[in-house]
Amino acid sequence: MKYIISVLLFMLCIGNRAVDAQTQKELARFDSIVHLSAKLVKMGHYSYSNFDDVFSKKLFALYVEKLDKWHAVFLQKDVQDLSKYETRLDDELNGAPVRFCVEGERLYKIRLKEALVICTKLLSQPFNLNRQDRFLSTAPIAFPANRAEQLERWRQWLTWEIEAEMYSLQEERAQQGITSTVVALEQDARAAVKRKFTGYAYCFLNKMNHERYLAWYLGLFCLTLDPHSMYFDAIGQELYANFLGGTISGIGVETGQYHGFIQITKLEPNGSAEQSGKMNVGDIILTVKEVNGKPEDIAGYTGGFLKRTLDGLADTELTIDCRKPNGVAYTVTLKRSVINVTANIIKSAIIEKNEEKIGYVIIPQFYNGKGANAGDDMAKVVQKLNAENVKAIVLDLRNNLGGDLESTIKALGEFLPYGPIIQTKSKNDPVQVFNDKNMNMNFSGPVVLLANQHTISCGDLFTSVMQDYNRALIMGSATAGKGNGSRLFQVKDISWNNGTVKNKKENFGQLALTYIKYYSVTGRSVQQKGVIPDVVLPEYRYDDQEKESVQKNALPWDSIAPVKYQTWNFGFDLESTKKKVQKDVSNNAAYKQIIENEAWLKKADKEPVSLNWAAYSLFRKEMSMRFNQSVALGKLKTKLSVRMPIGQEAKEQEGFLNSINADLYIQTAADAALELLKTM
Repeated sequence: MKYIISVLLFMLCIGNRAVDAQTQKELARFDSIVHLSAKLVKMGHYSYSNFDDVFSKKLFALYVEKLDKWHAVFLQKDVQDLSKYETRLDDELNGAPVRFCVEGERLYKIRLKEALVICTKLLSQPFNLNRQDRFLSTAPIAFPANRAEQLERWRQWLTWEIEAEMYSLQEERAQQGITSTVVALEQDARAAVKRKFTGYAYCFLNKMNHERYLAWYLGLFCLTLDPHSMYFDAIGQELYANFLGGTISGIGVETGQYHGFIQITKLEPNGSAEQSGKMNVGDIILTVKEVNGKPEDIAGYTGGFLKRTLDGLADTELTIDCRKPNGVAYTVTLKRSVINVTANIIKSAIIEKNEEKIGYVIIPQFYNGKGANAGDDMAKVVQKLNAENVKAIVLDLRNNLGGDLESTIKALGEFLPYGPIIQTKSKNDPVQVFNDKNMNMNFSGPVVLLANQHTISCGDLFTSVMQDYNRALIMGSATAGKGNGSRLFQVKDISWNNGTVKNKKENFGQLALTYIKYYSVTGRSVQQKGVIPDVVLPEYRYDDQEKESVQKNALPWDSIAPVKYQTWNFGFDLESTKKKVQKDVSNNAAYKQIIENEAWLKKADKEPVSLNWAAYSLFRKEMSMRFNQSVALGKLKTKLSVRMPIGQEAKEQEGFLNSINADLYIQTAADAALELLKTM
């Protein structure tokens, strides 16, 4: 049997060399893309004007880490063989032939095919669930020294994945009144893990051509500059433009992994999926077929591959095979279209409490596209709330994705008097001051602003400006701390003669480079520090992955000189309200229990997990209990009185209201708004 596997792996390696052979023309094209990208970075990036061996080593380490995140595909010898490039990558960026990413791709595909053989064999037999060893969900520092270590690493990782699937299946079936044996759970979980890994491997072996691997490498080159610079190929450019505009170009579905299958989790209003009348939340998407293409089994696909499969040019068609939860199969042909993502659009409501009307505005993103602008939408929302004569407004920037600077400044102008908003600084330009473009402060009453660790970039900026001017009571947890902005650079092969284009060649892609840093009117920066709230609210499932302070290669914090700005008396006592509200939060039984649960969950995240099924299931039971308890504590038993503003109708009206009327954090913010009103 060992001989058969060895022969098979050898054939895979030889076959891979034949398939992956690249022409000199393609290699020359890669040289042009990388060299042009490097020149643009030297010209436009905030920090970098050149590359050296130190940068080369950082890029090399990041490439190996990201390509093999579990440190299980490569062996130590593979990394040693590739290390000859460790100090050559700066030479490649500065003009030498680009060969590292080509060699890395070739070797990775060889090893991933081998891993697929290993995992398929392991998953063909029941796993030992009585193991006494423990598994840490972060990758070991070292790569396997030999095949035996590699096999054991895969066995541990697959055991952990299988037991996670088993627990999920067990909980689902218990809710349905179904009891499954451990043997049956293990068999079904093993099949789910096989679907996930097979789909993952298929994407990297078959859907990633040479140019996609190059784009991926350039993406890592950008991440070595800082956490937010990015490279996009042609498809990536389109997807990014849609994101900035708050739209998608697709069939209008959101999806998630469901035991290795791809399940519909949301249908966008006005999308072709919803309008078909066939597709529903909970359905499984089995295959996707382009016009004149072949059906593509998408089980196991991860987010980026799914997005490129389901999204595409408007008016193109997809034929999709699906399965209902009851097992009934159906086929539907849908046309892609440009759709506003309702979850990212500003929405408002009226909270009625203690005979007062409080406006509620959720700002998921500062979008600026062809069909919508967050600043314009904020102006419309404020106008409607003023027509309702609201006395205060709660602005909800929790999980705000950031976005466009211009629309952020417009939105701020609704709440601030005319004057300076922020300062920016780039590598080559003097400090620039941006003023509020709105001469009128359209809402002058008290404002409470909710933020959290996922309030990022322009969300950071908006929150910091409101705090600088003492314009709002900031509540929640510290924001992400991204105090920088990007600029787009087209990677084009262009020759110039006396300032005019002499020879325009191919468009190679697009760079989004960190170009400026943001500073407040006081000169402070939120970079790496975030905005510290005036009133701290505990988070359940606090996740610091988006925190700038934990990102590799993040720009450092600094400060600049303040600008002259006029302080403003908004008529309420912010300081006394801070103390009163924080005391109320500290004495709140629900928040106390959330704090206790979160401390336990954070500690559990950092510790190894037993691979013994009995011990693992007890651990997961405790984890689920604490998380579910915190979620339940965050839901009000007596719902808030919430309605839409008069004259504002929305297709998702009921769903939107139900998403906010039982939110403990929104109630706390509304109570804080009432406290501010008492001080006026």
